[in-house]
Amino acid sequence: LKSNRNDNEDDPNWTRKHRAEETRVLIEKLSSVKEKFSDADIVILGDFNFLADDDQGPTNLKNGGFIDLNDADEGTTANWGQGYTSAPFDRIFVAKNQPEFTGAKLTVVRAGTSDDEIKAYRRRYSDHYM
Repeated sequence: LKSNRNDNEDDPNWTRKHRAEETRVLIEKLSSVKEKFSDADIVILGDFNFLADDDQGPTNLKNGGFIDLNDADEGTTANWGQGYTSAPFDRIFVAKNQPEFTGAKLTVVRAGTSDDEIKAYRRRYSDHYM
């Protein structure tokens, strides 16, 4: 979803509002997916750019029938250096009341702890862990 880079100087919350609208539209469109496949076992995952579980975006998804497996806001981004706090951007949402997802959880697997290990991971793979 929309990054946290805010190009709208008039509204500091613009990116959060944008992501909220994106999730609202996603939930709206998912009803046709459920209907077409006659299946409610839906998983939504990716880099959502949510800064916290209490953003309107995750709230929309939860109100739309999903469970946020990163509702504890565990950091999923690789360390960019001293003073950097890993952000909880990456999320997995699973459909509520689906036995297949009972006990599902998000585990963040990190590449290492030294600066060299983290830099090598970012260079080779990504700046995100999942």
